[in-house]
Amino acid sequence: MRCASAGFEGKVHRTLRFFISRSPRSTCPGCHGSIRPGDKFCGDCGAPLRETTCPSCGYHVRPGKKFCAKCGKNLLEKK
Repeated sequence: MRCASAGFEGKVHRTLRFFISRSPRSTCPGCHGSIRPGDKFCGDCGAPLRETTCPSCGYHVRPGKKFCAKCGKNLLEKK
């Protein structure tokens, strides 16, 4: 009975991990403000919600970041 229980927990964990990774985010990864699935930028802090490229050095920047991790450029500056 213990083996069956352990197998079931493993299936639930894998299913839950799959569901969470495929679900749309409901909060900004930068400021934790509310966002909708179609938003490209956070309405509260202005952080990009998708991976972007730094306009200064071309480094790939993760969603929610306000500054480039490589060169430090402010990604929210108006051009």
